[in-house]
Amino acid sequence: MVVNGLGREVEPVTAYLRDLALSDRSPLTARSYGFRMLRWFRLLWLLDVAWERATAGGR
Repeated sequence: MVVNGLGREVEPVTAYLRDLALSDRSPLTARSYGFRMLRWFRLLWLLDVAWERATAGGR
């Protein structure tokens, strides 16, 4: 689970990680993806950009 700065769960990430855990992937894959998403969300929070509005290349 990934939580924001207020300690609230980032539900889309939890749903994604749950689906990943239910697949035949290694648990280390889910852990790695979780940490990558945490870095991504930290960047979005720093830039004050909602994840729904984030785009590749800053468009």
